[in-house]
Amino acid sequence: MQKEIVFIVREYNHLDQITPIIDTLITSYKITILLSDREYDYERDMNLQYLKNKYTTLKIVHLYTLYFQETIFLKYIYTLYSQLVSKRDWETHSLKKQIFRVPAYLLNKILNNFIDKYIINFKTILLSLEIDTKNCLIVTDFGGDKLYEQILKQVKDLKIITIGIVHGLNVHTNKILITNQLSFPKEEPNKKNFNYLDYLSYMITYCKEGYNHISSQIQEEKKSFLLKLPTLRYTKYWVNKKLENEAKFTTNMDYKLKIVYMVTSENYNMWTEEEFRTLKMLSMVDGINIVIKPHPRTLGTVAKMRSLESENFKIVDNSISSSSLIIWSDIVMISSSSILIECVTQRKPIIYMKYLHCNSINIEKYKSLIYEVNTRDDLLNTVQLFLKDRNYSKIDNKEYNTYLYDYILNNDYVENSAKYSTLFKNIFKKLDNNNASC
Repeated sequence: MQKEIVFIVREYNHLDQITPIIDTLITSYKITILLSDREYDYERDMNLQYLKNKYTTLKIVHLYTLYFQETIFLKYIYTLYSQLVSKRDWETHSLKKQIFRVPAYLLNKILNNFIDKYIINFKTILLSLEIDTKNCLIVTDFGGDKLYEQILKQVKDLKIITIGIVHGLNVHTNKILITNQLSFPKEEPNKKNFNYLDYLSYMITYCKEGYNHISSQIQEEKKSFLLKLPTLRYTKYWVNKKLENEAKFTTNMDYKLKIVYMVTSENYNMWTEEEFRTLKMLSMVDGINIVIKPHPRTLGTVAKMRSLESENFKIVDNSISSSSLIIWSDIVMISSSSILIECVTQRKPIIYMKYLHCNSINIEKYKSLIYEVNTRDDLLNTVQLFLKDRNYSKIDNKEYNTYLYDYILNNDYVENSAKYSTLFKNIFKKLDNNNASC
């Protein structure tokens, strides 16, 4: 019987992480992707389009279509909610579609209240998908909500092996955030904290920095389940392969200095008012084109940025990949995002907006790879350097290679993907041995 792997995907960012892993494993295993973000338009996602076009055996299912199907009323509400979200267009915030905000909000509130009270039967969901619970693995990121808590607890009861993959940002942003992501805070005085490490069979970290940090915080007996594997997403091979399957980003802007600003989630202690003032200042500087790439959890601040849109200031949606924007740009501005690894691999100048947040990120110690700015004056001075010379660069090759080793371990996609194949082969071998002994 063919072995099965179920990938539970919380948000579109995680699709970037797991797509090359699926691409590596799918010829050996039957794979199902369970999508669990109610608001993201997965039909337009370039990763899913790539996988669907290449592999007819891949099964892609929206978790909530199964989650609510036992209750006709809630299934109807979810269907209506999904249509309203699509009509409203969360990415573009078009004014003519704002009429859908209130009903979508109310329906979402009903659904969330239901989720808080309803205990999902994950075994029933797996069986409805014709997945053999004795011959499958579950791969997931860190969900941070009650639905994931329910799923992981039930998966452990079913004795299914689970593999958690640390999301890129958790590795590369403020270390306090990494620790907080490992558990849910208790909501009741006598309730024990829910901790992922109690329910995951294995946890994959992408770099030695993240591995060392998490390893220092967990019990000795759990360290053997913490795995350090190289990333596939940020290898040059995968980035180029990804770009082959999507249209290049183009604009009607006059050719000037091209700047992309990657917006960071508000959850990471961003000073959004200063962010807005900075972008307003840049929008008035002659000789530059600015493209804003929103984060899916920054809809409120991006809506405000739309007041700045002009011929030389554009906001794109998530149908445009970060990779294509990096290729297009002369400079990438970042406050706190793991996408900076791809900027480094592409050798793009990075303006690090230190003064827009109160975090510390690990790239700060690699001085030649970033232009750290601590005021708007610093930013203007740095932009002026590139207005004079677009090819200006201060990257130190030794530091560049050290950073890549620290954060992706190596840039060899073939070697890296072979390690994932070996890992899953060995885990399934262990699963077979366990089944045989039962």
